[in-house]
Amino acid sequence: MTISKIKIREEMPDVRFPASVGYENVLCRFKWDYPIVNLMSGHIRNCCRVPKQVITSEQIKTYGKDAIMNLPYEKERRLEKLLGITHIDCESCVRLEHNGATSPRSGAYEWARDYYVKRGLGPGTAKQFDEIVQRELKDLSIDSPILHSDHPQMLEIVLGNHCNLKCTYCSVHYSTQWAQELIKNGELTEEQYKRDFPEAPPELEPVFWEWFYDIGRHKVETINILGGEPTYVPKFYDLLEKLIAAYKDLGPGDRPRPELGVLSNMNTALPQMQKLMDFMPRLAEHFLFRLQPSIEAQGARAEYIRFGLKWEVLERNVNMLLTHMKKQGLNQNQFSMGFQIAINTFSLSSLPGFIRWVQALNEKYDVELGLMKNVVSFPRHHNPLILTPDFARYVAEAIEFIKPLEEKNDRIARTQKWYGSWWSYREHLLEGLHQSMSREERSDFDLQSRVHFYEFVKRNDARRGCNFLKTYPEYREFWRVCERAAGVPPTPDPRGALEWMRKLWART
Repeated sequence: MTISKIKIREEMPDVRFPASVGYENVLCRFKWDYPIVNLMSGHIRNCCRVPKQVITSEQIKTYGKDAIMNLPYEKERRLEKLLGITHIDCESCVRLEHNGATSPRSGAYEWARDYYVKRGLGPGTAKQFDEIVQRELKDLSIDSPILHSDHPQMLEIVLGNHCNLKCTYCSVHYSTQWAQELIKNGELTEEQYKRDFPEAPPELEPVFWEWFYDIGRHKVETINILGGEPTYVPKFYDLLEKLIAAYKDLGPGDRPRPELGVLSNMNTALPQMQKLMDFMPRLAEHFLFRLQPSIEAQGARAEYIRFGLKWEVLERNVNMLLTHMKKQGLNQNQFSMGFQIAINTFSLSSLPGFIRWVQALNEKYDVELGLMKNVVSFPRHHNPLILTPDFARYVAEAIEFIKPLEEKNDRIARTQKWYGSWWSYREHLLEGLHQSMSREERSDFDLQSRVHFYEFVKRNDARRGCNFLKTYPEYREFWRVCERAAGVPPTPDPRGALEWMRKLWART
């Protein structure tokens, strides 16, 4: 067979790899068990970190239900992983690994062996697995059973890009506000926008629900609903009704209890918030319902990152939901909340304070709110690894704050399948991030990204009437580093001038 668009690891700029890389180094379970379906634009992919693929009416007619997880493009990517090849699609994970951080694809070798055995495709020991894979690799074709997947573990349903915010690290694909800004400033035309964000083929939604009834609802353990901002999309409430009906239709003995997560910016007006709360008791009958507020800072800092956000609205909504949970008699076996903390260059210094705010909510409502792992890799100027090593102190402060709270705050994470463990957040994210950020070395890509940071902040402040250094005074030295990288004269430091004047007065 011919494999299209293959890029070997050595071809990626500024990244160094061994000359020979085996499949055990590049396997990723997401390619087999993590479908993402955009019902509005018709984009489909397996894994949240790879580029979207547009699905067509012709593909749906040709492949039917297999269009959801088993298009030839996805099978080709799976074959590459078994051949020890990393496609350019996986660049985000490659750069994380290069900087010493743990990527989502790490540790997939044991999963692959278990997956292989469970499907009756090979023996159980690691040695036997290695032998059979090596023997069969040369005979693999696009039709090999190991490349076909009907075992989704996590499903994400995207309801388009309608959103009331334009977060600094977001894009037109997730925010209509971003699209309007770029079109207004001549960086995107209406024609380009329609081409990049097409309408889904009319056949997609029917075939998706056919796939979900026949395969998805029997296998999937986690369903996430994403936007844009889901609570502002009319289809969101229709989707909730369909999901409830799909599981209600199953007999009691056949009925799984998956986790249903909704990712929201929580900058939601009262009518939409009330409508969501009205659904909560019904959802709790069939799902462990998890609300996942996407936020990583407080006050003016949150409003800078998530432009259009009103902090008092978010804080009101969070308190209202937790109060409603208690009034409805919902326990944490039925409803949970975990904060999607998108660690990025702007939010890193706010991390300790934000986690303290979460803990204050835990104590106020006697709950165990989760911490969800997420580090922004792209856009490149939002990757925290472009910051100077002194910023590692904020990660260290968060680590020390979390340690004594892990035991109590992880009671739910230990007994239920919902994620958000404080221990895991520290152990599997912050410890590695701290180690990576503490190093003096940075790749050329990261160093060059500081120029992008400078250019983005200047443009962002001018367009949105913001002031980065006023909001983040602790970034002043890093800002000078970015100015030097961009080849511009450094911004005068009024604090330094004042200190110089004080010394002058002292001498006179």
